Amino acid sequence: MAAGHSVLVESNAGVGIGAPDDANRKAGATIAASAREVFGSSEMIVKLKESQPSERIQLRENQILFTYLHLSPDPKQAKG
Repeated sequence: MAAGHSVLVESNAGVGIGAPDDANRKAGATIAASAREVFGSSEMIVKLKESQPSERIQLRENQILFTYLHLSPDPKQAKG
């Protein structure tokens, strides 16, 4: 995009807030078929919800994850 970065958005990720895939495309994003595709090809991931165990196991070294963490009720996530 403007700074030379590309943005990859999981399909239907914005539907709940009124941002369908077409709106993300118009803003310059590429739509990914799945979270696996996003985690597999991105250097930095931004999530608006807490990460799930199935997502955390996909993280790799030198990948950055910005997400909401609510660790007190979830010691397993805190340890991870």
